[in-house]
Amino acid sequence: SPNVRPVVPPEAPQELEHGIQVTGDEGDIVRIGEDVHIAQGEVVPGDVVAVSADISVDGEVKGDVVTTSGDIELGPTAKVSGDVVAVFGDIKMADGAQVDGEVMTTDLSGKHVIIKEKGGKAEVTPPVNPEKQKEAEQQAKLAMTGQAVAYKISLFAPQAKDVRLTGSFINWDPKGIEMTRGDDGTWRTTYAFPPGTHLYKFIVDGKAIADPDVPEKQVSDGMGGYATQLVVASKAGWNTVPIRFSLARPDAKDVRVTGSFNDWNPEGIKMTKDEQGTWSVLVPIAPGYVTYKFYIDGEWGPDPDVAEKVDDGKGGFATPFTVKAPKAMFQLKGGVSAPERAGTNFSPAFDYNRVDGVYVAFILSNKTNVFPMPRFYLEGGHSWRRDRWLYSFELEQPLIPKFMLSIGGSFYDKTDTYDKEIISDGENVFVASFLKRDYRDYFDRRGVTGFATLRPLPHHMLKVYYASDEYRPLETKAHAAIFRHNADFPPNPHNGNQICYNPVSGITTCDLIELKSMGLNYEFDSRDSKGTPSSGIWARLGSEWAGRDFGGDLDFTRYTADLRTYNRVTDKQKVALRLAAGGLIIPANSHCGCVPGPEYFFPKLFYVGGIGTLPGYGFKEFQGTHMLLMNAEYVYFLSGGKGVLFFVDGGDARGQGESTQDVFDSMKIKFDAGVGFRIESAGSNALTLGVAKRLDDTDRDLVVTVRATRPF
Repeated sequence: SPNVRPVVPPEAPQELEHGIQVTGDEGDIVRIGEDVHIAQGEVVPGDVVAVSADISVDGEVKGDVVTTSGDIELGPTAKVSGDVVAVFGDIKMADGAQVDGEVMTTDLSGKHVIIKEKGGKAEVTPPVNPEKQKEAEQQAKLAMTGQAVAYKISLFAPQAKDVRLTGSFINWDPKGIEMTRGDDGTWRTTYAFPPGTHLYKFIVDGKAIADPDVPEKQVSDGMGGYATQLVVASKAGWNTVPIRFSLARPDAKDVRVTGSFNDWNPEGIKMTKDEQGTWSVLVPIAPGYVTYKFYIDGEWGPDPDVAEKVDDGKGGFATPFTVKAPKAMFQLKGGVSAPERAGTNFSPAFDYNRVDGVYVAFILSNKTNVFPMPRFYLEGGHSWRRDRWLYSFELEQPLIPKFMLSIGGSFYDKTDTYDKEIISDGENVFVASFLKRDYRDYFDRRGVTGFATLRPLPHHMLKVYYASDEYRPLETKAHAAIFRHNADFPPNPHNGNQICYNPVSGITTCDLIELKSMGLNYEFDSRDSKGTPSSGIWARLGSEWAGRDFGGDLDFTRYTADLRTYNRVTDKQKVALRLAAGGLIIPANSHCGCVPGPEYFFPKLFYVGGIGTLPGYGFKEFQGTHMLLMNAEYVYFLSGGKGVLFFVDGGDARGQGESTQDVFDSMKIKFDAGVGFRIESAGSNALTLGVAKRLDDTDRDLVVTVRATRPF
């Protein structure tokens, strides 16, 4: 475009001691990252432009003086023929300083604060709030250095009289951030968010609401309502490039420019006419594709000197233009952004349970999503009671970017359990170390696994694997706890005596089981939050085939299905439902053709009862080869994330080798119901106090549970 040109061209920047010097038009001085000083008596025939740097003038500048994310100081002998503009910065003018053009600063929204109009007095109109100006400058500096990303936030509310933005990023300040209403009824503002997950709301005429345009991203705000989730990824080198718009119209009286770079502000940005009749203005614009229009004496239209035009979406046309970024401003070392380079984590781990006693380990993991770098997980630690070093290592290598197709494998020698969904790690460590209770069954697992994973679409995952494992029974060996010193830990597993343990000889009497199996798992997850979901579906289907044809000790086929749905009825009401089923088919030639008895160790059975399943019944009270489970809960939030909970559950597990149809025909579904009190925090888990009552025997006592996580 002949009327739009970058003041900072991207070609051949010269590195200075503290910054970069870029060659501009003849007579211009352009610096990136290094301050500029025009000494008394020095004359600059063109413009003086600085990016992320300060400018001080004691001499004469025949063009404009512009800085982005920096300050401008004009001394008593300074003389500037053009405009003086500080984008996200301060301007100080000493007595005696002469400026023929306008003096202005620009905030994050692109709105100009006029300090001195052309030919007018040097006074601020309107007055600048020092606190807001300081905050805007701080935000701008964060955005310029890549420590934050500026987002344009908008809400269509033509009837509203006052709209503000608030959220977790400003500690839910009830005053919020002021938004500006456009002629189209859309309220807009710009805010620089640091990388991470944020929650935001609009305050419309005093009433707080989540963003109505993205209901799929609404989550609990922890205060009994809902907010909208915004995930901000780090964007290194977030900068703007000063762009000069110009238009030769000697007879025009008022010329302005507006575009996508300032949310099509209907007031536009005023342009200044020189002696030759050319109107121009400098505008800082983020690199990328933009469109713009000129306002000429009351009429908006595309650039009349440019043939290319595009639909502006409002029944008219605009002119397109691409702002190119100087390479020096956007170059990434190693081609990887900072968060991706920092994907490797090293941390300690601790556990306390009835078979290991104290378990202390260290974990090294990398969950990067940068192709072709792999993900890995390494854990190594020592079991105090087993007096054994344990380890686990897994590696996943992407074959297609974003891990849409990957292969991997793992090898391990560890204390394992299938009960992690019943109770969280933190909850189990607490009850084991304080109350001498353990709600998990454990086994020793040693082997290798290979797998391939397909993620063809968002939320979907398909995984196929082959595992060669040795399972060994484990005894209860821990005895210590802070309270209940005279009590004993329950046996491992919970279904009776110590498995394979001879009390006379004091040794285990059954051998390990070697299982070689293939499996296929499918998962769909569209939940808006992992800890406190308000909407979405989580579905998992799994199948596993084990056989002596593979070289293992047992033959069986195991199927599992788990469907969970979360629904927000209103801002104060949530409903969650779960339906789960499982089946284990053991052929007649596997041992006795039935579930192995206590003389055998077999970890593949299904259990129902107690926390996580039927809280009104005993823990793992029902077991068998087949399982059905149904859970439903309703929460009504009062205030501050505090709500009343009502729930009902049903399920059973049974089967000792009958056919699948016979097992389900013989099932006697047990039901319980209860009430509770829940406190939810945005983005985290829920603290729940519940009281449950089994419905098949009303004489039984109420069961009280306290959970730090949701039951499902």
